[in-house]
Amino acid sequence: MDSKNQKGQILIEIAIIMAFIVLVIFGALVQLTKIKDRHQQYQFSTGVNHGKMAPIQNRN
Repeated sequence: MDSKNQKGQILIEIAIIMAFIVLVIFGALVQLTKIKDRHQQYQFSTGVNHGKMAPIQNRN
């Protein structure tokens, strides 16, 4: 009986650790999304236009 209790306790500990890892990853993704949104808002407010082509000007 004792070995079954130990196996059950190990499985519970593994499940808790896995849940903690998933929580940390989810929190990191949320923070990255917030940082990206703030960066885009800053670029919009300053008029920075990275990664886009300049408008074509007529040379006639």
